[in-house]
Amino acid sequence: MTLSASYIGRLTRAKRFHYLLGAFKLVKTDVPHAKLWVLGDGYERNELEKNAPDTVSFFGHVLDRKKIKLMKRAWVLVNPSVREGFGLNIIEANACGTPCIAFKVSGLKDTIKHGETGLLVDTNDIEGLAAAIKRIFREEAFRHELSENALRYSRQFNWDKTSRDMLEIIKMFTD
Repeated sequence: MTLSASYIGRLTRAKRFHYLLGAFKLVKTDVPHAKLWVLGDGYERNELEKNAPDTVSFFGHVLDRKKIKLMKRAWVLVNPSVREGFGLNIIEANACGTPCIAFKVSGLKDTIKHGETGLLVDTNDIEGLAAAIKRIFREEAFRHELSENALRYSRQFNWDKTSRDMLEIIKMFTD
């Protein structure tokens, strides 16, 4: 079985993917067969690919079907961004039963329940990010618990409920 972490998002400075690359290099010292799958594109991609170990696969932009297939196979999704409006990729991963790791920043700390659906790490802590990934890779029972909780948690997010809630808000201001 392949130990794999995934990243889904734009490859831009604010997403801090280089922090994940640094953490992944630390993970590789203890878990040499670990893989990192990168789904997304951006102006930093070429430079990041040059600095990535050979066990990092860059897929670029992928269609939803392939994204879901890879997320279901990944052991963890890692989002090292320093700011997010809302962690949609976290909820998508949770809906696939994939736990998540992220920095404690707005948007991400609101979508990950630390120790329940994933792990939160102090912002910009590359060693902490690596330790969290290694923990998911090493502690199978913990990973399974996070996975089950993440799947259950994701069920509260759906477009029908969101549209009903939004309609209620609009009615409050128009009546």
